[in-house]
Amino acid sequence: MRGGWTLFAIGACAALAGCLGTSRPPVKAWTVEPAVSDAASRPPVRLDELNPPPFRSTRLGGVTVLAPYDSVPMRVKRADGSLAEDAYNVFAAAPAQLLRRPVIGALAQEPRFGRVLSPVSTASAEAVAEVMVSELALDCRDGRKATVRLGVNVVKGRDVVLSAEAAGTADASSGDYTEAFSKAFNDALREGLVNLK
Repeated sequence: MRGGWTLFAIGACAALAGCLGTSRPPVKAWTVEPAVSDAASRPPVRLDELNPPPFRSTRLGGVTVLAPYDSVPMRVKRADGSLAEDAYNVFAAAPAQLLRRPVIGALAQEPRFGRVLSPVSTASAEAVAEVMVSELALDCRDGRKATVRLGVNVVKGRDVVLSAEAAGTADASSGDYTEAFSKAFNDALREGLVNLK
């Protein structure tokens, strides 16, 4: 009889735990996609007016994402300004790896970079483009926005010949973080490439 009571008690506790316990939401993985080409809607670039002149070929040297934004869990800026890790919304890969494709796509849309080579290409390149991301966060201080800050350097030989900093934001209230971070990152990258000096 005592064994039956123990089994009943265990079963009752398990049933209660199932009713009262909170289930964790599933982890969602998000990406950052390249921008759709908008070359047709932009005014033509006078390549003969570019300083320095356009490069015949440009290699993506690397995309660096600074800490603490360099990890897979998304970083969230809370209303009080503090930064937290979101364990339920993550990037589908390490951010530096995830952002390479959009950077290569953006460089390929800009005539000043000539033929764009991937970081692993063995072909020689006249210049090297490097992107450093200093912020990649979901900002919840005023609504929900994807925020990105980055710098772009173009190196020829050992010298930085072009440089720019830029920022982008996008509304993330829909909960589609792929769409929001893609727009914020691509807007910032486009601004950086246009303003290279």
